[in-house]
Amino acid sequence: MTSAASPARSAVHLKVLSAGAVKYVLTDFAPRFIRDTGNRIDFTFGTIGGVHKRLRDGETADIIMGTAPAISQMEQSGVIAAGSRADLGRTLTGICVRADTPMPDISTPDAFKQTLLKARSVAYTNPQAGGTSGIFLVGLLERLRIAEARRPCSASTAMRSWTRFPRATPRSARPSSARSCR
Repeated sequence: MTSAASPARSAVHLKVLSAGAVKYVLTDFAPRFIRDTGNRIDFTFGTIGGVHKRLRDGETADIIMGTAPAISQMEQSGVIAAGSRADLGRTLTGICVRADTPMPDISTPDAFKQTLLKARSVAYTNPQAGGTSGIFLVGLLERLRIAEARRPCSASTAMRSWTRFPRATPRSARPSSARSCR
């Protein structure tokens, strides 16, 4: 096996725009790719909505990574070459809890709904910023008919969250980030 980094071939500089869901896979893979090929990779990660906006605004990249529906939208809007998509893998949306908290019951749709209603807080990517998992969660909350009960506390960042405090908790005792929650 010969290395692609041999003197007979000049190194390539690849620019990648990607949704954040695959950030850790790509950044783990990159050093091996660079070592084996001699090529350079620069990554820019964000929400897939942010990636689409960058392309609409004229930014260019060699590789765009995102969800199949988002890539299809980008093809339809003309910001990427139609038919250039190749499916590489899948990402899943999941839940987690603090280490000192028992795993909630999510065994049925109703149990999952009750878990969300009882949750003291939930954090997710901001769907208005194009966060794929946030878009999914907002749609799920609507389908479960609990979207109004789980209104987010903040829309100013790439993350959204809701926090619920017991009625006896004075507003002044709440963290400043949660004081504006509805």
